[in-house]
Amino acid sequence: MLAMATVLFASSCNKTTENVTLENNETPITLSPEFAELQNSLYELNQEMVPSFSETRGWPRFPRWILFGLADGLGGLIGHVGTGSVSGGIQAGTEASTWAYEKLFPEEQYSESINAFRPIESEFDSMIATLNDQQAAQVGILHNYVIRKAYDEVGDSLFEMTPEEMEPVFMEALPDEYRDDLPETSVVSYDVQDFVYSPESGETTNEFIFGICEKYPEAAQEILTVVPILEALDASTSDKAALKYITRAMKMVECSKVTAKSKSAILCGASVAFESKMLWNIPENQNN
Repeated sequence: MLAMATVLFASSCNKTTENVTLENNETPITLSPEFAELQNSLYELNQEMVPSFSETRGWPRFPRWILFGLADGLGGLIGHVGTGSVSGGIQAGTEASTWAYEKLFPEEQYSESINAFRPIESEFDSMIATLNDQQAAQVGILHNYVIRKAYDEVGDSLFEMTPEEMEPVFMEALPDEYRDDLPETSVVSYDVQDFVYSPESGETTNEFIFGICEKYPEAAQEILTVVPILEALDASTSDKAALKYITRAMKMVECSKVTAKSKSAILCGASVAFESKMLWNIPENQNN
């Protein structure tokens, strides 16, 4: 679907057994040792690769992307956990993305910009070929493909639809092989509205994420583990910086000790979050 390029970055698994949880929660969720080890390693990677990370951790600012990144990434992850399929991740991520847009920017028209394919997406597609779990890592690419194709069909009215109205539009845009893979019922029944974070609510991002964990306990460990990736993508100031980061982060997930099923879910959420940044963020700054 995308042109091929070669992007290879080496990564290593850091060893630690400290449990890490979200800060400032009255009832924090304790990560199991293997998830805590992976989360710690990702935070260490953030400190290494994102110079501004220590100043931006916790999202004290609210740029456009993070509002979508939370919805897209968490929606895709939970959809993948709930159905155990790539199609479930695509469906939940796309519905969360467009629902977030309508709720957060109701007066805005995105117009042709949504179809602006970024060259860095080709490089991301090539990087995925170096991973063992290529299928889960492709969810983000398909997430953008489906939204763009649906937008081509219905235009700005896409953002005025209810989740129920969006579903057949996205199903039509989904390639046949993934449409056939989508289970009729989900193990985790999700409400796409749960994934939309609004700064005006007065709720912190940490509180929002912890609330998601309480609503979807089946995915709580994976959700908390993907948080460092969301934070680093938010702090990345260019497409190239985001690509370099996500390449190493996804390889780190692959060589972690969490189960294959959890790796797949985390890769799905990370992939959707990265591609969400390509779809919704400001133009690339080549100087960073």
